[in-house]
Amino acid sequence: PIIYYLHRIITMPCPIFKSFAIGAVLFASNVSATIPNWDINFLQIITDFDNGSTDEITLKYEIGMDRTYEIDLFDKGCTEPITGTTIVTNATTTPKDSNHDYLDVRLDLDKSTIASSNIWNLLASKIEMCTRLRLLSGSNVIKEYARDISIAFDYQIDFTSNEGSLREASLSSESSTTTVENYVQACTCDDATSFTCNTDTLGPNSLLNICVQSISSDMEIDFLNSLEMTQGTQDMR
Repeated sequence: PIIYYLHRIITMPCPIFKSFAIGAVLFASNVSATIPNWDINFLQIITDFDNGSTDEITLKYEIGMDRTYEIDLFDKGCTEPITGTTIVTNATTTPKDSNHDYLDVRLDLDKSTIASSNIWNLLASKIEMCTRLRLLSGSNVIKEYARDISIAFDYQIDFTSNEGSLREASLSSESSTTTVENYVQACTCDDATSFTCNTDTLGPNSLLNICVQSISSDMEIDFLNSLEMTQGTQDMR
C-alpha cells in the first residue's frame, strides 16, 4: 500500500506540466507576430531642372514603418564623397499602411557648380552619382540600399526663321517627366550686336542672323555642336 500511494503522488503533476507547456507555446507565438519590418523598396525618381527650380531630384521609397534611416550621397558607384558642388538633402516620411511608410528624399543641387564637380561626366554631358539609404537600429545598420543615378542633358533647340519659336530643352533620366526650361534661347535676330529676336520672313539672298544666348546664370554656352537648317524638303548642315 505504501508503494501504491507514492506512485499516485509522482504521476499527478504530469497534466499540470502539460498545461504549462502549451501555454508557453501560445505565448511565444503571439510575440513572434511583432517582428519589425525592415523593407526598402525603391519606387521612382522625379527630376526637375527648370530654371530657378529647387529640389531638382526626388527619390521615392517605401520603407518599414517607423524605421530610423540615414541617407548619404557619393559619386558613381558609391565609392567617393561628392566634391566640387553642394547638394542639400531633405527627407520626409508619410504613413502608407500598418507596415510601411513612404519616404521622399529631395536633393537640391547647386546648378552653377555641377560642371566642376566629380559627379559631372563632361564627355557624356551627364550627372552621375550614387545614393545610399540605410535603416538603423541604434548605431547598427540593419539594411542598406544603394542606387546609381544617371541624368543626361539634351541641349537641342529647334526654331524657325519666320516664327522665332523656341522648343523647351529637355533632360532625360529614369523619369519621363523631367524637363529643362528657358536656360538657352535661340532665334533669328537683327544682328550680332543687338541680339533682338525677330519674326521677319527672309527674301532671296537675304542674310540670316542666328542668335543663341544663355538666359540663366546657372548655364554658360561653351560651343555649338551642330547646326541643321531645313527649307521645304531640303536639309542643310
